[in-house]
Amino acid sequence: MFAPQPCSPFVAFLLLWAGSLLYPCLALAQHQLDPETWIEMRKMFRQAGPEPSIAEDLAALSGAQARKAAARLLDRGLEVLPAAHAALLNSEQDPRVAVTLLALIGPLGDRSSVPVLLELLGQQAAHPLRR
Repeated sequence: MFAPQPCSPFVAFLLLWAGSLLYPCLALAQHQLDPETWIEMRKMFRQAGPEPSIAEDLAALSGAQARKAAARLLDRGLEVLPAAHAALLNSEQDPRVAVTLLALIGPLGDRSSVPVLLELLGQQAAHPLRR
């Protein structure tokens, strides 16, 4: 009978080295997409039906559906910012929701968020994130 032989350490090293050369090409392929294309692709895989409003998604950030609500808000883009800014500056806001809002504002990368963040850091000592 034919019994498989263990490969030598040199052959194993060559296989791992060749695999490591191919891995970056495979891993970085998904990042070649434009952000708009990525958002449209994400929308295609969502369940069909009425989409919640921005206010409903902001309210859902404190519940069990927080991850889905955050993804929907991020996919909406810059139209979310006014409501997110108002919710972030609310001194009654739950700190976990405020951290989620900060995480949503960052990837959108709009300059209109800078004054809101400066106001949050500078003037509102009573805000839950400042405690």
